[in-house]
Amino acid sequence: MKKEDYPKWIYHGSRVIDLPEMAAGFVYRIVFDEKDVYGNNFQYIGKKLAVSTEKKKCLKSGSLRKNHIRFTYKNQGGKRVCYEVLDKDTKWREYIGSAEAIKNENLTPIHREILYFCPNKKSMTYYEIKAMMLWDALENMSFLNSNIQGTLYPKDTGLIRTGEEDGQN
Repeated sequence: MKKEDYPKWIYHGSRVIDLPEMAAGFVYRIVFDEKDVYGNNFQYIGKKLAVSTEKKKCLKSGSLRKNHIRFTYKNQGGKRVCYEVLDKDTKWREYIGSAEAIKNENLTPIHREILYFCPNKKSMTYYEIKAMMLWDALENMSFLNSNIQGTLYPKDTGLIRTGEEDGQN
């Protein structure tokens, strides 16, 4: 499937053309055409920055590049070198997730949903974790999420059953 044929991003039932001005990024859920062993469509929850930054050496002419944010300086070999910090598009419109299974299996997205618009990276992290917990992304086999923040893995979700949970002593 070509990237231009991917389903459009949806937020609360409406198609997303542009992100809100104050949104640094968003938390999303993508549903794929392929199914797990139980017949459920594979899914993935993640976060995506709307814009990232990159540093390039300043132009000798002194003119500003398109998407200029600010200048920064660094000492290199006793010289003060000028760098320009630039906005860089993250191509969020074509994005379908970063899970290894998505990349390796060439999965076909059939639904792309924005769950939360977030004003900064920290809130993106919080709402990504919240969504993963609400959707049981580590326990549900249809989710391709393999961990939460690189610290929680499916093997970590095991409970020790004592019988008291079921009213048994």
